[in-house]
Amino acid sequence: EVDLNNCPRLLQSGADPAADRNKESVAGFDLAKLCDYEFKIPQSKRDEVVRFGISQHPKHFSVDKAGIDFPVTMLKHTNRNGESYIRDYLSWSEQLQSLFCFPCRLFSTHDSFTKSLLASPRGWSANCGPKWKKLYERLPEHESSASHRQCYLSWRDVQRYLIYKSQYS
Repeated sequence: EVDLNNCPRLLQSGADPAADRNKESVAGFDLAKLCDYEFKIPQSKRDEVVRFGISQHPKHFSVDKAGIDFPVTMLKHTNRNGESYIRDYLSWSEQLQSLFCFPCRLFSTHDSFTKSLLASPRGWSANCGPKWKKLYERLPEHESSASHRQCYLSWRDVQRYLIYKSQYS
């Protein structure tokens, strides 16, 4: 079982401890606030979102249309060799009750959009979209796509840049 309290947050280790933290930076950024941007998120807004980081996952997720609980095991991936890791890129929106791929939502362009609901402005919502059980096949598919890998690297590059910038400014 996945311990939701141990899911990583962005930039916490590299954040300036003297910087003022408002409520949103403690809670992370709810990607629902980006719905108006579709796939053209300005760089300054992306930087702001990366600074705030991924919001912590709730203790209880919503159920899907069939009344099935969210499969929290999907927050963790186990390789064939037994090694496992937390899917640190997954972000939950309380407002939309949707799951997102944080880097793909921020760095995907309409051209590179891989038909993944995880990168869409509304996210993967089991209330009005596919059921949670579809995540078992769609999440690994999304995770292994070239578009996701590029967005993930872009996210980490921006994160490193912002840490560097905060330390040397």
